Amino acid sequence: MVTPHEFEQLKMIDLWLCGRWDGESSEETYRRTQLAMMALQIICPSGGKNLFLTLDVRPGGYDTVGSRHRAEMHTTPHGRITSVEQTGLRNFSNIYGGLLRAFSEKIVRLQNPVLLLEHGLQATNIYIRTLLWATGLDMLFMAGGDDRKFSTRVSNFLGPETLVFKPDSIMHRQPKYTVQEVVPKVYALRNLIAHGSEIPKSPWRDECGFVDGHGRPINLGPFYYAQLIEQSALFLLCAALRQIFADQLVNEVRTVSAWRKRLKC
Repeated sequence: MVTPHEFEQLKMIDLWLCGRWDGESSEETYRRTQLAMMALQIICPSGGKNLFLTLDVRPGGYDTVGSRHRAEMHTTPHGRITSVEQTGLRNFSNIYGGLLRAFSEKIVRLQNPVLLLEHGLQATNIYIRTLLWATGLDMLFMAGGDDRKFSTRVSNFLGPETLVFKPDSIMHRQPKYTVQEVVPKVYALRNLIAHGSEIPKSPWRDECGFVDGHGRPINLGPFYYAQLIEQSALFLLCAALRQIFADQLVNEVRTVSAWRKRLKC
């Protein structure tokens, strides 16, 4: 159950996801709400409490009759200053509908990257998070451990010159980093972690800053190269899932030949 202290914390939350489904089981309602939450993260990975409340309508308002606590989702430094209110919900219906299809029809090539997105947001170690998100991309783009395929397919699908990050919601500065610039590094760091290799100090723990196209800093404190690649893995995975669902490519992704044709590799 939710404690009085937790209720006080919840009062400070500005944005809530609310849903109502009549005539179905509570488990189905919970499943749909979970997927709606992941649709929001795909649009803008800003994290969240991941707390689900069940409410009953009463004459004086609503009464809390149950709650489920999933592990809180922690975003990255740029995710913390990027809000879904600024990003907008233009593609929410398509993304949510695509998620419902992927999980109802058990399309593993889409299910697993979404689960890894959530698990990465729930983790707190920068390297574990990077590994989970990069593995989600690897599954999605069928790279099979081939770094060339990984870089080529992600770049072909998202566009090599596409900017990886959204502008922040405070200073409205656009980070300068492109897909082709960060994708090989995402896979390189993923391989170091996955194969149990020692992670060298350079370049991964070198300070690099996080800047816009004019060289102005967006981060407020020390910022290291591994953090840039961690953030890149998160935003690349969200961008890929967002484009697949928004453009209604679920049928292509589930069919290997059609998906390879789309990826041009």
